[in-house]
Amino acid sequence: MELLKRFQQEQSKEAERLGSKWEDHDRLFTKWNGAPMHPQTPYKWLRDYCEKINIPFRGLHTLRHLHASLLIYEGMDVVAVSADMGHSVVGTTLNLYSHMFQEARARNCEAITNALRFTNEASTEENKSTEAEATCSDEDEDEQEEENLGLTIG
Repeated sequence: MELLKRFQQEQSKEAERLGSKWEDHDRLFTKWNGAPMHPQTPYKWLRDYCEKINIPFRGLHTLRHLHASLLIYEGMDVVAVSADMGHSVVGTTLNLYSHMFQEARARNCEAITNALRFTNEASTEENKSTEAEATCSDEDEDEQEEENLGLTIG
């Protein structure tokens, strides 16, 4: 956001310098005089840049989806993601990225399960010896219960 603010300040200075030659269109990407840039120009520039630095280019909109997906993956809540994406209604974000939020929820369950398992394992030597005596079928049952819990919650 800081970069965009600086860019806007530079555009404002350029508009002031050009005076009546500047065309005010409230656009981010403009020609030298503020006139709207052809919509394909930023796309082509980014495509060429990606080619130059040898990374795959999948389109501008794909970068937008990647951005949202990474925020969700890192645990950002739906309201924050929605605001960042510029969605006027949180439901839009939920509709588009519900699968990502479900995956994030599943990771939350795994994290809690792991934390509780860690607490259990670290409790005492006595618990450790009791766990060693558990049979494979008990472990299989536990894993099945964890999977069922994940499916129920997720």
